[in-house]
Amino acid sequence: MQGLTIRKYRRGDFDTYVDLLLLTSTNEYSNLGRNDVTRMLKTMDKDWIWVTEADRKAVGFIAVMPDRGMMHVIWLDVHPTYQRMGIGSALLGTAILAGKGFGIGPVIVEVWVGNEKGLAFYTRHGFRKKKFLQNYYLNGLSAYEMVRDI
Repeated sequence: MQGLTIRKYRRGDFDTYVDLLLLTSTNEYSNLGRNDVTRMLKTMDKDWIWVTEADRKAVGFIAVMPDRGMMHVIWLDVHPTYQRMGIGSALLGTAILAGKGFGIGPVIVEVWVGNEKGLAFYTRHGFRKKKFLQNYYLNGLSAYEMVRDI
């Protein structure tokens, strides 16, 4: 895709990111509204968020959090129109490379058990299911914790 760039998060990305999270996380966060997602995003360390731009607009985000020597993928979201174009892979690769630079690893992520596309994506990228998390999300949905060494 032409015009595809990955850059660090900027303050002006906030509303676009909230909108994208609400669009792509309808199952896991079905009980959350815009104010809830806004509060969650405001707590994130913006130095660990990357944005993909395509066609001069933000179409994908990854937010990770270093935690006790591990890197935790909090959110990886790509606008549905731009999925299956390598954007998620590029964002994940960027975050992993940054983590390596700081000596952080392994990488963990929680994926809703019904998210077949997400489970397949992370499996393709070397993640394996580590444990089952019953009622992980506030709305009662369960998840798999997946891990990848780096």
